[in-house]
Amino acid sequence: MGVRQPAVAGMFYPKEEDKLTEFARYAIESSPDFGYKPRIIISPHAGFVYSGYTAGYAYRQLQNLDQNIPYKILIMGPSHRVYLENAALSPDKIFEMPMGDIQVDMAESQRLISKFPSLISSAIPHKLEHSLEVQLPFLKIALKDFSIVPLVYGDISHDELFLILEEFLLDDSRIAIISSDLSHYYSQKEAMAIDSYCIKGIEELDLPMFAGCQACGKPAIIASVQYALKHNLKSKTLDYKTSGDTTGDKDSVVGYGSFMFYKEGQ
Repeated sequence: MGVRQPAVAGMFYPKEEDKLTEFARYAIESSPDFGYKPRIIISPHAGFVYSGYTAGYAYRQLQNLDQNIPYKILIMGPSHRVYLENAALSPDKIFEMPMGDIQVDMAESQRLISKFPSLISSAIPHKLEHSLEVQLPFLKIALKDFSIVPLVYGDISHDELFLILEEFLLDDSRIAIISSDLSHYYSQKEAMAIDSYCIKGIEELDLPMFAGCQACGKPAIIASVQYALKHNLKSKTLDYKTSGDTTGDKDSVVGYGSFMFYKEGQ
């Protein structure tokens, strides 16, 4: 067990602590508060210049949680660099970040591994992976006391990810973060049409709608909808944009959305 070093500092987000803190805090504090306490959030994982403000919408809602208790945070993200037949938790006990070290809940990771044959412990898929890393600066601002259970997945079914969510989300001190971008490299008009399947699937908790969704984190998104259906959670779209909204180039864009699942009345 060791320390997982940042892989995309200075590329996806500022490597300087002060600049990173300023960006993450502004992205969160400038976002609207919808007044709910999320059980699960979905947040994009592109470079902050493209998707950072959309991510801020999701993490703003985490600030509604009780800040006086410690949280366990399961972060699920797709593997971009390493092929996985299953899913991998990290054997490293610390994720080093410019804003300070983040503790991995090793006991919880081992507990999940003991229950699911599809889970392994391996540093290899985590070493260069950005989908989890880019969530951490926002998490640092949104919550005072937390540890993470970082999970990178590959060729694993949404049903299996649902079971992992079921096993992890045992009480209100446990939150899941689903890291996902939406469609890739279509025109703005095409992207918005394709992404509408993902958005409607989440908003309406409509599993068949995901047949048209092209999100890179689609298995974990579907697992979240399955969880919401079983546990009577409500869902809400917080923000949707494309890279074209930032760059002005709308010929080939990537879609970004932030969403939450919450218990009504909480």
